[in-house]
Amino acid sequence: MSIKDKLKNLTTSPGIYKFLDKKGKVLYVGKAKNLKSRVKNYFQKSANHGPKNQKLVENTADFEWIETNTEQEAIILETNFIKELRPKYNILMKDDKNFVYIKVTLNEDYPRVMVVRKMEKDGAKYFGPKTSKSSVDKTLKLLTKIFPFRDCNYDIRDVEGSVVVKGVARNLPCLQYHIKKCLGPCIGKVSQEEYRKIIDKIVLFLKGQTAEIEKQIKVEMQEAAAQRKFERAGKLRDNLFAVQNITDKQYISEANFEERDVFGFVQDLGKTFFTLLQIRDGKMIGQEKFIVEGESLDQEGEAQILEAFLEQYYAAATDIPKEILLPIPLGKETPLRGQGGVVSAEVESSKLKVQSNQADVAQESNRKNNKVQVRDIEPAVNTSPNPSLERRGALRAFKQFLSELAGRNVKLLVPQKGKKNALIALAEKNSMSYAKANRLKWMEERTIDYEKLLDELSDVLSVEKKIRRMECYDISHLGGTDTVGSMVVFHNGKPKNSDYRHFKLRSLEEGEIDDFKAMQEVLERRLKYIAFDDKKLLLGDDYKLRKGKKADLEFVEKIVKKEKLDDEDLEVKDFLILEKQALSCKPQAERIEKTAFKKDPLSKGAVSCKDTGGSKPQDMPINSLTTNQADTTQESLRFKSETLNQQQPKEVVGFVRIKTYSEKVKALGTLWVHKKERSKGFATLLCTELIRRSKLSKVYAVTSSDKAPLLFKVGFQEIYDLPKELKDHVKTCEYCQKPDSKYFAYIKSRQEHIDKSFASKPDLIVIDGGKGQLGMAQKALDEFKLKVPLISLAKKEEEIFTSDQKDPIPVEANSEVSFLIQRIRDESHRFAVTFNRELRSKRMVHSKLDEIVGLGPKMKQKLLQRFGSVEGVKNAGDGELIGVVGKGLMQKLRKEL
Repeated sequence: MSIKDKLKNLTTSPGIYKFLDKKGKVLYVGKAKNLKSRVKNYFQKSANHGPKNQKLVENTADFEWIETNTEQEAIILETNFIKELRPKYNILMKDDKNFVYIKVTLNEDYPRVMVVRKMEKDGAKYFGPKTSKSSVDKTLKLLTKIFPFRDCNYDIRDVEGSVVVKGVARNLPCLQYHIKKCLGPCIGKVSQEEYRKIIDKIVLFLKGQTAEIEKQIKVEMQEAAAQRKFERAGKLRDNLFAVQNITDKQYISEANFEERDVFGFVQDLGKTFFTLLQIRDGKMIGQEKFIVEGESLDQEGEAQILEAFLEQYYAAATDIPKEILLPIPLGKETPLRGQGGVVSAEVESSKLKVQSNQADVAQESNRKNNKVQVRDIEPAVNTSPNPSLERRGALRAFKQFLSELAGRNVKLLVPQKGKKNALIALAEKNSMSYAKANRLKWMEERTIDYEKLLDELSDVLSVEKKIRRMECYDISHLGGTDTVGSMVVFHNGKPKNSDYRHFKLRSLEEGEIDDFKAMQEVLERRLKYIAFDDKKLLLGDDYKLRKGKKADLEFVEKIVKKEKLDDEDLEVKDFLILEKQALSCKPQAERIEKTAFKKDPLSKGAVSCKDTGGSKPQDMPINSLTTNQADTTQESLRFKSETLNQQQPKEVVGFVRIKTYSEKVKALGTLWVHKKERSKGFATLLCTELIRRSKLSKVYAVTSSDKAPLLFKVGFQEIYDLPKELKDHVKTCEYCQKPDSKYFAYIKSRQEHIDKSFASKPDLIVIDGGKGQLGMAQKALDEFKLKVPLISLAKKEEEIFTSDQKDPIPVEANSEVSFLIQRIRDESHRFAVTFNRELRSKRMVHSKLDEIVGLGPKMKQKLLQRFGSVEGVKNAGDGELIGVVGKGLMQKLRKEL
């Protein structure tokens, strides 16, 4: 029979219909209040079908239908078929094989509590579905600490007051009884009534009714105390504290003790990610996360997706609350969020995207302005212009379906303001986090043409060179403590874990919060490895490094005296000098070419440079000269121009030296850079290059704390003590005797290892943050005169910014380019947060001795073995400390403790 003939035989009854392909495979299952009207509509040429329905009809070779008595029966039947057949064109909740339930076997004399995959009609009590088995296992583990229920699989029965274990002879209890995690029902150590009381408490706990449990435990505790059963009373007290501790950890608590489910969802990667917040007895007792997917999910309206998900979820759920909060109204039509009107969901996909964007804006606006009150879905639909009768009927059927499952009336609300709206926002926020986590997994699992992707990335960012190496940076801290930076590297679009690097921030004081300053320090410490390997990047054509000469002595002495630097034993041969062209004459040739002379062009004084103080040339038109004169003049101009540039004066704009105190003790000092040149990174370059040229194995330094970041950049490490020769100098050196002076050492053997990651130049730098962090990163690049493409990714709207553009770069939201940039950002954030947590964990178990620079693990062990504690070290005499750590460390301990 053809489809046309079958359509004539359809009835007007409610029911479900199935569309099949040529092989008889079910493509789609739907429900209808009027089968004839609904199915016939699919095959009408005049109908305005969306892309999904058009494709469905094209692939349909046959259809079947089943009549039902009511719409509610049709909903149940449709849900069962979708669950069993998982049709290609239906909206599908992810495979329920991943779900688990908590089963309490109330059908047994001595009930058990277990985790199962399927729900059966066996008289047991089920809680679920739960999407995380690990979370369920943790819940049961916690319950065993509070309530001593059995975890064995024995069939224990109460036969006329006697305990019988079917199939097993039990005379002795198991280990769980001896460690007081089971009351021993298998050997008759607990009555059925007393054991059932424990199970009842577990059921209340799983329902979220902890207040009732607390009340029961308090009554039992008072009774036990009155009967002078103090051991039992103490055990009940511990149980009460455990339950109260769980209650105190609830983030959501309401005084009205409402029972409600709160749903939020986001769409990403062609899927819809749902979050369910379960609130029972006024407290949030659980959070479940689900994924909905389908062949043509992107062509469905949001309301259709939500309705299909709710039908499938509640068909499998064991607990339906009195109230369900939804982010948008349900129905076959998708309303603009926060507005009164509705629009058809079966529209072209291009229109749907526009409407979806408008809906998001309207919803957000209404939530902020708090103009719309909480409303029930059905009244809201009735007040909309031109409401569809089919829509209204479908909503009533769905509400009745839920009410029949629950055995009472169920409300469906779309909150627009207040606490209920805040719950929706929280659910949506968790859905977004869930989607991001799945995006990382999706990017790892799917096959991607990275060559093509990187080409697209270069095009989007207008980068000429193909992007191979991407580096992303992020800052993490907790209230200003343990501030760290992370550097994550992607090579050819994939993570290169071996090149990941951490940074402990040195420029911030403990408790100081300054992400901009932190970002600048991280970038400076990383980029120096590129800049100093190629000094021309910093020096350019106008600067030069050279050894000191005798002619420099007078200038050096003048600067040293003026700046109050270390002037002891000034030997210019120990200095490294930074030199700059004093005055540029590069435009000179151009000016001279436009100049004529009254005298012979080759005569003395005819050619001069105004910038160097020469006489002013006389102007006259060049075309008034004879041909011979013009040729001679051009040759003379070239000669004079070259001569002027060769003899151009230089200016010393910086210097530094290594001072010798003994054959083994050398120290860095007398550093100066002209104030106009101090923002160009020359101080770091001078120190780094001087140490490289010196070929010394160790160099010391003494400076104030504000200069410490400079030495850290060079590679110095803070030390607790100095060699005797330097100590004697510090005692007499006015420059070194500042209250905040610190000691440093550069150990070349520790710096000789070339970090391969730092030695590699990135093709793109990504900053996690907005324009502020981007500006500091650009400042670091400018300091080292590096030209590396730089972007930042703002978290709120996932917008990409560059330092030279006010507006964000337009990137398609769900494109692979966008996913790639977000993935490296998320990875850098994860890496930074992980390192911050590690530092905080270490700090939780460290002592004051761990903060003392130069005090190693072995020495700390000696001190603690000798004096027992930090307080013992503090109270020890000087002689005792010297006997263990020496005089230098003793002084350091006195200063720090």
